[in-house]
Amino acid sequence: MAREDYEAVIGLEVHAELSTKTKIFCSCPTTFGAAPNTHVCPICMAMPGTLPVLNEKVVEYAVKAGLATNCEISKDSKNDRKNYYYPDLPKSYQISQYDKPLCNHGYIEIDDENGNKKNVRILRIHIEEDAGKWIEKIAIETDNVKSTLLLMVFLAACTGVWADTGTILIKGGSGRI
Repeated sequence: MAREDYEAVIGLEVHAELSTKTKIFCSCPTTFGAAPNTHVCPICMAMPGTLPVLNEKVVEYAVKAGLATNCEISKDSKNDRKNYYYPDLPKSYQISQYDKPLCNHGYIEIDDENGNKKNVRILRIHIEEDAGKWIEKIAIETDNVKSTLLLMVFLAACTGVWADTGTILIKGGSGRI
């Protein structure tokens, strides 16, 4: 088969850090640029006997993102443990949402490369904690970003979006929301 016989199908998983003052499950600050491991506590380090408490602003901002993207807002969502090993995740799990995210079935309206309106479907938006940051050059782990909030936006796979992919990312911006 020739290359022309194939059609690209692209879906995106976009990570966005929300501009909360504290982390998702504790009161440690989320300010950038501090010395390694200075914005940590027993909760975000998952020390025995500690319990995470969800930051109310996280839910508020995530719901606002869901409303802005025409999502259905779930009345019942939950957090799950995603267990895996990674050098910047010494507790070996990450708190995320799997089967009951905050927001479902939305869309973003964009202009395609010809100026026509097009809806790009959003499958889900959920919240999760960031794992940490491994600095390879000096072989050090910094846990300052551990438990920082990530808003995960999952766009449905669709065809004919090579140019649209860039449009979505540019309109979405970069950095903190």
